[in-house]
Amino acid sequence: MDKQDEGASGLSGTDGEQGMTGDFYGPQKAADIKKFFPVIFIAAIAAAVMFMRLRFISLPLDNDEGTYAYIANFMNSHYMPYRDIFDHKPPFIYFIYSAAMDLFGRDAYAIRFFAAVYVAAAAAAVFMAASRIKGGFSKYAAALFFTACQGSVMLQGINANTETFLCLPLALAAYFAAKGADEKPFMLASSGFMLGTACLIKETAAPVFILVFIYMAVKKYPLKKMFFFTAGFILPFIFTALWLAHEAIFTDFIKCGILYNFWYLTGGNTARAGVDTRFFVQYGGLLIVSILAAVAGKNKEGENIGLLILSGMAAGIMLQKGMWAHNYVGLCAPLALAAGFAIDRLSREGKKGMAAAVAASVILLVLAVGPNLRYYSMDALDVSATQFRTTRFAESRLMAERINAVKKPGQTLFVYFAQPEIYFLTGIKAPGRYVNMFDWNAAYDEKGVNDELKAVYYSRPDYLVLYKKSLFTFASMLPYYRLEMQGDELELLVKKDDAAKKDAVKR
Repeated sequence: MDKQDEGASGLSGTDGEQGMTGDFYGPQKAADIKKFFPVIFIAAIAAAVMFMRLRFISLPLDNDEGTYAYIANFMNSHYMPYRDIFDHKPPFIYFIYSAAMDLFGRDAYAIRFFAAVYVAAAAAAVFMAASRIKGGFSKYAAALFFTACQGSVMLQGINANTETFLCLPLALAAYFAAKGADEKPFMLASSGFMLGTACLIKETAAPVFILVFIYMAVKKYPLKKMFFFTAGFILPFIFTALWLAHEAIFTDFIKCGILYNFWYLTGGNTARAGVDTRFFVQYGGLLIVSILAAVAGKNKEGENIGLLILSGMAAGIMLQKGMWAHNYVGLCAPLALAAGFAIDRLSREGKKGMAAAVAASVILLVLAVGPNLRYYSMDALDVSATQFRTTRFAESRLMAERINAVKKPGQTLFVYFAQPEIYFLTGIKAPGRYVNMFDWNAAYDEKGVNDELKAVYYSRPDYLVLYKKSLFTFASMLPYYRLEMQGDELELLVKKDDAAKKDAVKR
């Protein structure tokens, strides 16, 4: 009897523990999983972003990336952009590249790795913004859509161009303005600050502020809150103006960053305006559901602001003629948010609605990722050639590697027409102010470009990298050089050992 009691007691105790596991520990564990699932999801999204981008870490730099890298690498108090190195982009991109090199090293791999980390942070910001604006299914859908968007190889989303770095501030601008007129003034100031930061990375973000400001005025936001939003937007410009003034390059910035861009937009660039059709192939599905989010039902204030950020970015791209594939990468964050809002609305229509939302999300992800899958089986050099429909960037990297293998301290280099990345990759300073797109620069500043070309002719750099179609421009110099390396579009020439003697005899 006693043994039976003991057995019964033991059995009862075990049952009691199982009961506690089922009635207490089980729900607690489920609650813990539910609590930490967003963190796990963000980590998984960040890992996916890192994988998608690091798969192409050896992708050659293009000419825009090469310009930013060159400026960031050599920029100091005596050698400044706008004055000593011509470029027409806002200055924040140089500081972003400088941070990348300070953190991870002064090479192209460091820039690619930094961009991967940066975009992974942007994915987390998209998740947070959707969570705060709409909640529900939207945060998961938006983060997934952003991951698919940013990984566009054919739209150069995996590159480290200015538009790549717009994603984070635009997502944070939406996050800080999520509650609309009910937001605290400091949050709206932070939203404005993020929009100002975006404008100083790429000017295409400027229409976003204008549209959001008009919306706030129409919705009769309290003047105090509109003031904070505007003050936050202006603050990055004040910091920038102080820096430009301190470095004595404010006037140079006006000439390069404002007057040149005005000339560029009003016909100075001969390239035709038009939408890159690859945008519709890549983002068409997300664009359709984003439009549905804008017209279907009554939106929250935060949703409207998110849609305005998307509209403002689209307007900025069209103002800049919309002709470059990478322009559309700036739409990634607001497009993902808007599509997430639409899918969330569907998910709230009961079980069938949730099933439809999941199915729609899968379809949209397949449409966004599908066109890129073929690139994952390609070599990085082939990817570059396919992206840009030219082999110049792949060739420029190979030629830079060849120069590095034979160069000596103090040797000089000249690159023509549009491969400034070679200056960065070799660590050799350009002989003049113009490092990129000489033909366009000549249309804007013919005397300045001609003076630099004359100086190059008389100085006879140790290395020349020339666009083959422009060899006739340097015909009189070619006898002093020997062909070292030849590509489909570029030639690397090295000054002959007896070139200096020939010059002396000629004189």
